[in-house]
Amino acid sequence: MNHATNTKDHQVTRSERTPLVQLPHEQQPKTSTGTTNFSSAVLIIPIAVLCRLAIKLPSTTTLYVIHQYICRRHYLSHGVAIPVGDLPDDLCSIPEVERTFSATYTAMTAIDAIGSIIGFSAISFFSSRYGRRPTLIVLFGLGMLANLSLITSRFVRDSWIEIFCLVLWKIFESFSGLPLFIFVITLVVVDTVAAEQRTSSLSRVTGLTNLGGAISFSIGGSLTSHTSNVLPVYFTAATIHGLSLIFVILVLPESLSQAKRDNLQQQQRTELHLHTSAISALHRALEPLKLLTSSTNHSTISGKPNRRLTYCAAHIFLAQIASGYAVVSMLVFLTTRFRYKPADTGYLLTALNLTRTCVLTILIPFLVRSLRPLYQRNQRRSFRHTPLPEDESTNDQEPSATSTDRLDVHLVVISWIIEGLAFILLGQAKTKPGQFSAVMLHGLSAGREPAFRSLVASSVESSHQSQALAAIEMVSSIGTFISPFLMGSILTSTISTVPSLFFWIDGAIVMVAASILLLVRDRDRDGDEQEPNIVSETNEE
Repeated sequence: MNHATNTKDHQVTRSERTPLVQLPHEQQPKTSTGTTNFSSAVLIIPIAVLCRLAIKLPSTTTLYVIHQYICRRHYLSHGVAIPVGDLPDDLCSIPEVERTFSATYTAMTAIDAIGSIIGFSAISFFSSRYGRRPTLIVLFGLGMLANLSLITSRFVRDSWIEIFCLVLWKIFESFSGLPLFIFVITLVVVDTVAAEQRTSSLSRVTGLTNLGGAISFSIGGSLTSHTSNVLPVYFTAATIHGLSLIFVILVLPESLSQAKRDNLQQQQRTELHLHTSAISALHRALEPLKLLTSSTNHSTISGKPNRRLTYCAAHIFLAQIASGYAVVSMLVFLTTRFRYKPADTGYLLTALNLTRTCVLTILIPFLVRSLRPLYQRNQRRSFRHTPLPEDESTNDQEPSATSTDRLDVHLVVISWIIEGLAFILLGQAKTKPGQFSAVMLHGLSAGREPAFRSLVASSVESSHQSQALAAIEMVSSIGTFISPFLMGSILTSTISTVPSLFFWIDGAIVMVAASILLLVRDRDRDGDEQEPNIVSETNEE
């Protein structure tokens, strides 16, 4: 009897240190939508697939719509009579229109980046206060409004209402972009999945999300070409957003318990109380970024400052400068130098996304499951031979048998090395099979995304995980914002002379970014992540 009691007490003690496994008093709240036998981590998978499908479905058509709008405005501003409806390609293939379109597309990219930076902070605050489920409802609602705004603009052409609708479309789209959806989906997985399952679960969800992207590339272009009308693809996207919203309302349970939300709200009130109302809004917007510096003052397992988030931020900023323009640079290079047609580009993107899907859904979970025991043994030996602070007991500092931080680091670093090599090989490839092989090699690097997010989540206390992920995503967006200007200018200046030089530079930046993560160590993380879970490995699959 005493043995059973001690075992039970031991489990409760361990679970109190478990940020990702719900405590007895923190069970997921029952919603008015009814009960379900599936967890949020499982039910989020169809949402992930649908959101990417809905967002990417009209992507190629949107380029055409914007190009047509700029072309029409150009001729109307010069008093030239133009036919009703879409203009022929010959009329729009003039330097003035192309320059305006290029500048407009750059401005749209900047708006998307700004929307993402603001959105990550807003989502972190909103989801901590109201939950992940209401946040997804808002995002799907904004996505549906974006499509409806663009549809409306097609019925009020050549008027100020058209401009107003297009502005609304861009605003709604910027605050319901794919990075923001992926951020919320990541939070749901982190909330509900045990630490040793986190990388595998994030990998599967990300992989299936890429599958939605692969489907969208083929469906979107075919739908527009078959109907000779741009509207069906936007009606389809709006419908998918609407159905996804209904699914979230009726089926998806809340992943963040009320107890955790109350705790996070109290922390937010305490932080905002220290600032005047004049700057509280600015403080709230930038609050996640504060973790990048304040984390150096946190207590860690080794007793040393926690700089893991700082290393992660430096890594992703530099990596995104190179990678943020990666796919675009590939398409520009292959189109201009090797005359790739739209069909070739479609096959290439489909091959890339299918490779990513296989890596994320099959290869990464297999590697995590196979390599974890080796990393656990090495970690135990490392902890036994490392001196601990005098005020910490040996039992408290014993590493969890399920920690995979070092494995995550190695997965990310190796993935970036693969991407760097893929870039270099693409620059050297002269034949289509060689180019497809290089692009598919690039797809093998997809495992870095879930592994890196898992690493970020394990670097801070559970109460700060959403803010930490938001901060890293904000830094990533800044790197992505810089990438087209920096890497795009390099590509423009070298593509006619030494195009392979661009890919060597890109690969070198990626390699340097990957090396920064080697500074991350298991002991340099906040104390409450040292015992991530009590779930046995037998429950993983």
